Amino acid sequence: MQNDIERYRELFNKLNPNDPNYLDYFISVLNQILIGRNVFVQSSNNEEKRLEFYDILRDTLSAMDYKSIEFIGSGHTSLTFKVDDKVIKIGKSTVDLKKYKKDFPVLIPTFVDECHKIDEKEFYTLQVTPYVDTLDIDKEDVYSTYKRMRDLGYIWNDPTIDNTGRILKDIDFNGHHYKKGDLVIIDLEDIAYVGLEETPDEIMEEIAISSYNPDVYKFETRYAEEKRKGTSKWH
Repeated sequence: MQNDIERYRELFNKLNPNDPNYLDYFISVLNQILIGRNVFVQSSNNEEKRLEFYDILRDTLSAMDYKSIEFIGSGHTSLTFKVDDKVIKIGKSTVDLKKYKKDFPVLIPTFVDECHKIDEKEFYTLQVTPYVDTLDIDKEDVYSTYKRMRDLGYIWNDPTIDNTGRILKDIDFNGHHYKKGDLVIIDLEDIAYVGLEETPDEIMEEIAISSYNPDVYKFETRYAEEKRKGTSKWH
């Protein structure tokens, strides 16, 4: 994976943002990588949808009035870029993320959230969020964030250091005030509502079914113990 990241970075770094045709070249390289990794599938059945999605991406980048676009990471089904003080994530999902999107300040604010339906099973996705600090994060930060989600009645199915960020400057968005230093979840796909009324056994059953991250079980056990002692409320 690390070799791929360096190769992708080299490909994108060769492009000149001042070139009038920069976005054409950028999308061409992006398309080659996504198809080469089988994230996007090249077929006559989805060609029109894929081109429509790239038009949305082009319009989004143009509206951001970018000075630079820097490749910063790669997931299993996505590529991520730093665009000035924001991040744009481009990829694929098997669910309509907009349908399941929650609106509370534990999640990173999403300025643009496009989910472009390709067929009954897949969606091309495009998200624009603020650039956050992901280097100064430890396990206690992750647990603190997990606990905030549980107090709202949600399980965070993939609580990791890589999926947690710290807001770099005050942001007002969708009626929420994010303060510099606030911890937020930066991967919005692995959130499941469990209901505040569910029993601990029911919650553990949900975790066993929906999460492959062993820390969820550890965090939930700790959370339940703190709740039993009356110390679970996040401040």
